[in-house]
This record gives sequence, C-alpha cells and structure tokens, in this order.
Amino acid sequence: MLQWMTLGRERDTSGLVESHVHKLAAGWRTLGGGAAALRSVCGRGGDHGHLQAAHAVVRTHGRAKQASIARWAKNPRQKDIDDSCIGFFVENAIPFNVARSRSFKKFVNTCYRPQPAAKHPLLPTGYNPLRCCLQDGLQRRLTKEEQAIRDDSEITSCTFITDGTTDICGRSLVNYILAGLSKPLFIKCEDVSDQEKDAAAVVEGWKRFFRDIGVEKITTICTDSFSGNKSAATMLREDPQFQQIYRIPCTAHCMDLFMQDVGDQPWATNAIKKTNKVVKFFRNHRRPRSALRIELTKQKGQKVRVILRPAQTRFGTHYVMLDRLITCEKVVRRVVLADSWTDMASQPYLRRDAAEVEKLVTDKAFWDEIRKLHAVLAESYKVL
Repeated sequence: MLQWMTLGRERDTSGLVESHVHKLAAGWRTLGGGAAALRSVCGRGGDHGHLQAAHAVVRTHGRAKQASIARWAKNPRQKDIDDSCIGFFVENAIPFNVARSRSFKKFVNTCYRPQPAAKHPLLPTGYNPLRCCLQDGLQRRLTKEEQAIRDDSEITSCTFITDGTTDICGRSLVNYILAGLSKPLFIKCEDVSDQEKDAAAVVEGWKRFFRDIGVEKITTICTDSFSGNKSAATMLREDPQFQQIYRIPCTAHCMDLFMQDVGDQPWATNAIKKTNKVVKFFRNHRRPRSALRIELTKQKGQKVRVILRPAQTRFGTHYVMLDRLITCEKVVRRVVLADSWTDMASQPYLRRDAAEVEKLVTDKAFWDEIRKLHAVLAESYKVL
C-alpha cells in the first residue's frame, strides 16, 4: 500500500514538473529566447534542474534550418535574362531557331564571362524554353498589362484611333487602336478588301467595334483628314446611341497638310524644284555620287554619307531633303569647285545637267532661298 502511494506521488510530481517546464518554455519564447529570458521566467532563485529541463524542452520543440543551396544550384539573374531574351526575340520577329546557332551561344557566353565559381553559371537561353515556357510567360505578362489598360479605360474612357493602309499583297486593311491615359492598345486589324469604302460602310464598321468594346468607353475618334472619315464621323453622331462621340483630327496629318500647303506656294515650289534637281544629279550619276561620298567621309564628326530625295510615303519629305542638303552645303560646294568637277562636266551625258547644278550650287541666292523655306517648315516638322 505504501509503495502504491509513493508511486502515485512520484507520478503527480513528475506531471507538475513537466507542466511547469512547458510553462517556462512558453515564457522563454514570448520573451525572445536566450539564457537571460529563461532566467527571468524561472526567477532568480529558480531551481537548476528546472533550468536544465526547460533548456531540453526548448531544444526539443525548436526546428533546425538547413542552409539553402539556391545560390549554387540556380543563378537569380538567369530568369531576368531569359525574360529579356524572349522579349527581344518576339519584338524583333527573330526565329527561335537562332537560339540553336553556335554564333548566338558564343555571343551570349562571351557576354557572361568571366563568372564567379561560387555561383551557378549563367547559361544561354535555349530553343525549347523560348518556344514553350518563356513564350507562355511573356503572353501572361502582356495579357496582364493589357488588362490593366482595359481597366484604366473603364474609369477614364479612351480615344478610338483608326487608319487605313494597304499591305504588300494589295489588301485594304483598317487598324483599330484604343488610347487611354497610360498607353495606346492595338485591338485588331480588319481586312476590308471586299467591302465598300464609302462613309456608310465605314460607320457600320465603327458601330460594330464600339458595341463589342462598349459604347460608354469611347469619347472621341481620331482619324486623318480623309473626306470619307469626316462624313462618317458626322453620320455617327446622328445616331442617338453614339452622339456623345466627337471626332478630332490627327495632328501629324494636319502638320503634313500644312507643310504641303506651304510647299504649294510659288516661291516654295521653285526652291523645291531647284533643290530636287541638285539632289537628283548627285544621286543618279555614279561619278558625282562617288566624289560626294568621298568628301563626306573626310569630314570629321560628320555621319552623313548621302543626300536624300523626296518620297511619297513619308511625312515632311521635302523638309528632309532640304535639311540634308543644307547639312552638306560646304561639301557640295567643294565638290563643284574642285578640279575633278571639270573632268566630270566634260562628259557628254553630264554636260548640260552639270552646268545647271554648278550654277545653282555657286549661287548664294539659291542657298538663302532654301534656308528660308527650311526655317518655315522646321517647327511643323518637329511636331511630326
């Protein structure tokens, strides 16, 4: 009987000690750990056995942490490099097979070296990651960015921008773009080769697009000064559903039309005609073109190697021609006044044109005239 009572007391005592030790451990964790915290919990007169037991419980309940091997197994820069690489390939329409070429791998490895031995080395972006996981990741990022722009348009509304073009196959295409506060967003390109190009057909195409996007999101329409677009915008506002949408002209087209109007003035037309004659002579004939290029190459700090001619598909094309000729004025004068010019001008097929060009280049009034026209068009061209 006495033995059973003694055994019961020992069990009760051990239970009390265990409970007390767990309380000490909880207090130790609350105070931030450490020997000082443990003494504070146990008290100055705490039993040494209780301290040892508490230490044992704390060690038992603590979790050991293993050192990370990520720095030796994976380079943190690799992901950023791969993301930049897929963006470079897609933005410039580069085939993914380029990543398989030895020259590409050699170029990338040359850029990476030397690399520290303590870290995992950087590797060239492979063909399979480019066409699989990296392409999917780029699509997710672009989709997220597009959604952010769309969410922005829900609050601030946006401007509808459209313009027609013809591709190399002769198809008539119409671009649909939405511009908000952040950036423009290309929506689609529609083939209208089989459709009518009058104002009524244009309005119907706009209405379908607005209903798909949401009429309440569109506030203005930005188009060029084509008469069909003007009539279409007027017809659109006659519909009560779209009467809140106004048309604004394209600034670039307006500036280009202004420059054309200036160029149609008699004095400007004469200056452009003379300038075109000089530029055409140097570009169409081999010997004058070669002599001009050699002189331009000798100029220190001069990156210009050729003079430019007007083109039908560029804004401000006459201004570009005038600007380049004024930049090369000293070199053109030097070529015309050189001894080699006399030999070139004596050629039968160059004689008449060379005499006219020489007369223009050596005429101070000619340069003053084109500088005047250049100054008038300069500010308008900056807008483009």
